[in-house]
Amino acid sequence: MTCVPTLSALYAYPLKSARGTALTHAPAQARGLAHDRHWAAVDATGRLITQRECLRLALIQPRIEEGRLFLSLQGGPEQAVPDGQGRSLRPLRLWTEEFTGHDLGDEVAAWLSAALGVECRLAELPAAFGRWQEGKPYRAPLSFADGNPFHLVGEGSVGAVAEAAPVPVEAPTFRPNLVIAGLDAYAEDFWRLIQIGDVRLQVVESCDRCGVVNTTAHGTVRAEPLRTLTRLRRTGKHVPLGQHLILAPGQAEGATLRVGDPVQVLEVGESPNGFYGE
Repeated sequence: MTCVPTLSALYAYPLKSARGTALTHAPAQARGLAHDRHWAAVDATGRLITQRECLRLALIQPRIEEGRLFLSLQGGPEQAVPDGQGRSLRPLRLWTEEFTGHDLGDEVAAWLSAALGVECRLAELPAAFGRWQEGKPYRAPLSFADGNPFHLVGEGSVGAVAEAAPVPVEAPTFRPNLVIAGLDAYAEDFWRLIQIGDVRLQVVESCDRCGVVNTTAHGTVRAEPLRTLTRLRRTGKHVPLGQHLILAPGQAEGATLRVGDPVQVLEVGESPNGFYGE
């Protein structure tokens, strides 16, 4: 393709593992897009709950208004989420990592427990509390994201999977923050440094896909598109699609990403990006 790549879509996921929110613009912070994965459902021990354990998270629609979170279940009445300032602190855990966040109270916990069908609480990660990548040389700050602040997919890559899969496949299937148009399939695998509008981003590793991509918008699970993606893309024990990114060194926080921004590819490698731990 000869056209200039552009940012064609922008998504944030305020509640970890719930539905995404399409945006026209958003500030790029060191932890990722503003409000992205800033809240999470947790069990009685403080362990974060994801779609891997609770498919009904896919039915929850978050909405942000003036910095405040509102949640609804399949278009039902909204539940306002209180601000975390002044709330009690509790220990939280994601995988083997332990950190601290705010518990947002009994009212929203009761609503979320009823919506998900499991006893849970709602936690918020305060801006003043540090959570940092472990075991990575760039050591970026994180929200409740699994491992990196930003996630990107190319429309060409999604289209290649869609052509081969027996079910509809679109970019939101892969829960990206950034969607890039104007690329050949899998071109982003080789990127090392890019600039989108005024925001420079370092591409740090390929995204290894898991069964979450098989969760439907109805809160059910199927075999696709992971089965097709595995057939097309398997590399050893990994199934890559999309790339993880951090703010590039020297990039100030708060610059705005906008749908339609041109994408400049500043550095390209000779081989695809690796995976975490390799």
